[in-house]
Amino acid sequence: MWRAIFTAVLGGISLLLQGCPTGGGPDSLTLSPGTLSLEVGQSASLTADSSASLDTFTWSSNSTDVATVSPQGRVTALAVGSAQITVTSRRTELTDTTAVTVSENLPPAITLGEPSAAATRQGPVSFDVAYGGATEITLAAADITLNTTGTATGVLGEPVTTGDTVRSIPIHAIAGDGTLSISIAAGTATDSEGNAAPAAGPSSPVTVDNTVPTLEISAPSVSTTNTGPVDYLVNYTGADEITLTSADVLVNGTGTVAATLADVATTSETERTVSFSSIDGDGTLGISIAAATAADQAGNAAAAAGPSAEVAVDNTPPTATISAPSPSTTNNGPLTFRVTYDGASAITLAESDVQINGSAGVVAVLDEIEATSDNQHTIRFSTVAGDGTLGISLAAGTATDAAGNLAPAAGPSDTA
Repeated sequence: MWRAIFTAVLGGISLLLQGCPTGGGPDSLTLSPGTLSLEVGQSASLTADSSASLDTFTWSSNSTDVATVSPQGRVTALAVGSAQITVTSRRTELTDTTAVTVSENLPPAITLGEPSAAATRQGPVSFDVAYGGATEITLAAADITLNTTGTATGVLGEPVTTGDTVRSIPIHAIAGDGTLSISIAAGTATDSEGNAAPAAGPSSPVTVDNTVPTLEISAPSVSTTNTGPVDYLVNYTGADEITLTSADVLVNGTGTVAATLADVATTSETERTVSFSSIDGDGTLGISIAAATAADQAGNAAAAAGPSAEVAVDNTPPTATISAPSPSTTNNGPLTFRVTYDGASAITLAESDVQINGSAGVVAVLDEIEATSDNQHTIRFSTVAGDGTLGISLAAGTATDAAGNLAPAAGPSDTA
């Protein structure tokens, strides 16, 4: 585009006229910027550039409830939405537009970060407070509320500047059990428009845990044994990590008991099984567990546990004693022998277990075996004939004890 200057003399007065000579370029009108973003309450000026000299303009908005425009092209945002501002050249009647987007006039935003630790005993723990859109941050300890549950307590420290828009809130001297979190009061920051930051919180909590995990040792899997196996269940409560190994198991034995710790097996997330095999001797067997075989999320270590209930170890078999015959002399019977058991929990004596020790020519008929008390049985021969002597012996295994030991053979008895 080019312009020429023409001078005309009228009545002795010289006038300077600007214009486009015949055959010049086309007229143009440009409105800038082409797009405009404002927040409610903000204003901005548009610029119209016309090829026509001494041009003037008219302005209009297609949505005056969203944005208005002054005769000088200054746009004012009124409400959230979109509007189109149009400028028209009075000389050329050309038009151009600017698209205006109006958003809410938001105050500075506050984001409360996660605690620096999910769980703690004594701390310290910190929370980051991040501001968005703030030009000035005035956060102080007086603006922070420490929220507590249970018996948890802590002491707030002064905010620490860790970035242009980030403050770190320390909490120390933590004690008790429960949770701690923070809340931030309103007005701790402002933006360039003077908007104040709102209140924020409560934050995510940190768990305060000063209760150690506990463990319980069960009763042995059997109350009495001779060789095993024997199992103990160790149940943990409040533990996030269990590290129990055979080195943590103390064997408590009495008498002549000896045992081999065979395994420490994981039977569930909170349970371990301690197993013994190759048990020998007589006495009792139990266990204790060393300290620090488990820990929780806060780092509390489990205390020691035990001693457990004991299993009786019995490798002494029950005994059977055969009395002298009654009577000591007979011609045709009856003849009885009393068998007394010591240490037996079950007696299974039967006729097939009785061996008759008789002289040649002596004949006897075993009539019955009668349980005459919990630990005594009577063997009765009803018919006895011949001349000589008569006694008995008992086979092995006619009784057992609680540990499963079998009674050895007994006899020969005294004879009649």
